[in-house]
Amino acid sequence: MKKLLLLSAVMSLNACVWDGPNPAFMNMDVPGTPEYKAGWKDGCESGFATYAPAHYKLYYSFYQNYPMLSNRDYNAAWHESFNYCRHYNYKWHTHDIGND
Repeated sequence: MKKLLLLSAVMSLNACVWDGPNPAFMNMDVPGTPEYKAGWKDGCESGFATYAPAHYKLYYSFYQNYPMLSNRDYNAAWHESFNYCRHYNYKWHTHDIGND
């Protein structure tokens, strides 16, 4: 019983530290202006929120910084990363393992 309690406590504490699925390219330092980088981050998060299994939707949400949409760099990066991340996520979660 003590082992089960200890295991339960460790798992609970681990859940407090883990902040969700986080693919490497979400944190990569994309080249460009600060506006481009912000657009990339927001677009990728939105892409994951759109084409993701339910557990991803606990961590990601659709987001656009509306005042920044008039900025050419932000808008371009947002759309590029939205398309890239949603297609990556869709393909990752729907591909057939046996037919790679």
